[in-house]
Amino acid sequence: MIKCQICDYKKFSLKFHYNKKPHRETNFNIKKKNYERFYIECKNCSHLYSLMSFNLDDLYNKNYSKFTYGKKIFSTFIKIKNLPKLKSDNYFRIKRFINFCDKNRLKNKKFLDIGSGTGIFPYELNKKNIDIRCIEKDLNFRKHLRENLSLKVIKDDYNNQKLKSKFNVISINKVLEHIEKPNDFLQKISNFLCKGGYIYFEVPDAELASKKNKNREELFVEHIHGFSKKSTKLLFKSNHFSIVIIKSIIEPSGKYTIYGFAKKT
Repeated sequence: MIKCQICDYKKFSLKFHYNKKPHRETNFNIKKKNYERFYIECKNCSHLYSLMSFNLDDLYNKNYSKFTYGKKIFSTFIKIKNLPKLKSDNYFRIKRFINFCDKNRLKNKKFLDIGSGTGIFPYELNKKNIDIRCIEKDLNFRKHLRENLSLKVIKDDYNNQKLKSKFNVISINKVLEHIEKPNDFLQKISNFLCKGGYIYFEVPDAELASKKNKNREELFVEHIHGFSKKSTKLLFKSNHFSIVIIKSIIEPSGKYTIYGFAKKT
């Protein structure tokens, strides 16, 4: 690392060193003898960067769902859907999202969810008559979204500059930590937002998680970036967004999460 992607600072410290897979981390067929990775931390904004001795470049085209859920994508969706309200991360996610949309008169506008995964978030919004489209790179997830949940899935991905629709709100739940170049990603999806449109974002709070245990889920191998509240704010600000809301919470599942809304300026 020459400089931090978020704040351009040039000083880093070694945060964590891993020479074996943490308990509960998904097995991505990385040989034990090859498992070595590090998190380094920007000394200015506390952003974490993952450095590893193996390659996960092809993970998100198809294999992520295969390794993480196998043939249980739909059963996992049902399990999440049937959680009691007070034990459901998604229940509170939907609640804060709808409250924000109601206050800002957005509920009848156009929505896009990027990285929809098992689909629990867009599915619940769709039930509330929100006009939402999905973008999902993983072929197995995409099939599930269409066939099991009857959601509208756009064929293009965020890299396709020919996407014609403009959206009032784009949601990216637990997506940014998987993206190698988050600045490029935000610049691309900004093109799909209407003037004055909003991004709803969630990222694992790596700063808080790292104070507890280096083996927490927020710091698993697939997370290329580890966000702090400061680095999250700086990322959006440097890409022409103003932060409207940003909060760090502990979800019912016990995960540390940073969420918020950013407005395109």
